[in-house]
Amino acid sequence: MTLKLDLLGAFLSSKKRLARIVARIVPGSEVEDILQEAYLRVHTATSQDDIREPVAYITQIAKHLAQDYVRSAEYRKSENAESDLIEALINEDNTHDHTLNTVLWKEELLHFFKAVESLPSKCQEVYILKKIYGYSQNEIALKLGISASAVEKHIAQGTKKLFHLMPLPTQVGQRLKSADVSTVAEVTRQ
Repeated sequence: MTLKLDLLGAFLSSKKRLARIVARIVPGSEVEDILQEAYLRVHTATSQDDIREPVAYITQIAKHLAQDYVRSAEYRKSENAESDLIEALINEDNTHDHTLNTVLWKEELLHFFKAVESLPSKCQEVYILKKIYGYSQNEIALKLGISASAVEKHIAQGTKKLFHLMPLPTQVGQRLKSADVSTVAEVTRQ
């Protein structure tokens, strides 16, 4: 029982520090939820005898929960974006002008390449090897001489940054549909 009290005391005494750490990973509106989940995990921990550093243990729980949140949010968004794109392609009206569709794809592709170029060099290299060339994390780690966990971090960092930089396909289409004919002609020539 005293170990459980020590863990809970460590959690309460380091709550502000934990909030700052978690806030660097997830949106501010999610920090309190992550901390509540961390508190619940600490409270229900069964094998507390092996815990030598309660604050470090709690910090790791909070960080892992925050990283899990980011991964699941990115997955949900990418799934939604993919399904929106597929739905748009399926429901595409055949009377749409082929030139407009070409312009949309060129703009999206150009925006994607610019976004990938904005990534830090090592992150960019890892992201391209994984997402474009389909290398496994272990293959990338061996090729670049870094750890598999570093590869995972670079992929997560790249995905997160691209997630914020890339517009959804519907946003691109809305911008171009409202553009005048000269803008469409300009993009087509590029």
